[in-house]
Amino acid sequence: MAAETSWWQGALLLAVLGLSLHLLPAYLPEFSQGLAGVWFLPWAVSLLWWGLPHGAVDHTIGAKLLDAQHPQRWVWPVAGVYFFIMLLMVGLWWWQPVIAFMAFIGVTWIHWGCGDLWWSWIREPESFPTLGSKLSFVLWRGGLPMLVPLVVDPASYRMTAEAATQWLNSGTITQEWTWLETPVVRMIALVLVVALGLITWALAPSGRKSGLNQMEGLALLAFFLAWPALPAVGLYFTVWHGWRHVQRLQGRGPAPTTFSRQTMRQFMVEAAPMTLLSILILLGLAAMVPRTAQPLTLLGIYLMLISSLTVPHLIVVTWMDKSDGLWEKK
Repeated sequence: MAAETSWWQGALLLAVLGLSLHLLPAYLPEFSQGLAGVWFLPWAVSLLWWGLPHGAVDHTIGAKLLDAQHPQRWVWPVAGVYFFIMLLMVGLWWWQPVIAFMAFIGVTWIHWGCGDLWWSWIREPESFPTLGSKLSFVLWRGGLPMLVPLVVDPASYRMTAEAATQWLNSGTITQEWTWLETPVVRMIALVLVVALGLITWALAPSGRKSGLNQMEGLALLAFFLAWPALPAVGLYFTVWHGWRHVQRLQGRGPAPTTFSRQTMRQFMVEAAPMTLLSILILLGLAAMVPRTAQPLTLLGIYLMLISSLTVPHLIVVTWMDKSDGLWEKK
């Protein structure tokens, strides 16, 4: 039980910490002002630690799914298709950055929701007796990092959208994102979060495992309510979504205490080439903006790269889900 509950307990602990940091402006205004730059730290860490690297072995995973007996012959073809899809996404960002950003939100919503679904399903398949229970869970859990920050911190959401869509135009405003801060949009996001949560709980059968899924979801909800958008999503990306996916690749299932240093080191070695290549691409893109660019602009470039990688990554992970039988009818 300890291993299973460690996920939601950790999220709840981070939520309490985030709530305490929200109180700092009233008591330590100087310290809280200097803390703003620290909010980018989770994103910087994600470059090398579970965030960006968690999808860096997708080409080998795809090769194994194609041919378990001789995966070596498929590594480069899979990598080529993967890179081609990535280039298509980069082109979309170049041509229609607004559409690309909205697509990024949608694809990430589904991908992160499916990531949580796999863990909860592998822990207790009986908690998801119908296709509807799985789909609602995906929309609910994937919607938490996409919708809750919009409700509680719309200014950061807007500034991030602007940074991601405007840097290619040398800071020229190409789209007004102020509508993200309107009460109507925030209310819609809030209603969606509540409705998806209620539907998910209504479709889930009663039991200890279903209760654990609900506690996990509530802990994540508290976490995103307590933290500002930038560090909240950055932490989730790195220490929740990325970390869980790496453990899945190691074949360990939902038992984080068994993840040894040896398997950790082995994964980092395997992921190093594609991670470094991605970082080099990121540096090349960053070189296109003035050196005086703000951290948020650099984050916008990073999000563009992540989004371009997420689409082929989602294809590989969906392939893995199908291979595991996640979407099979009972």
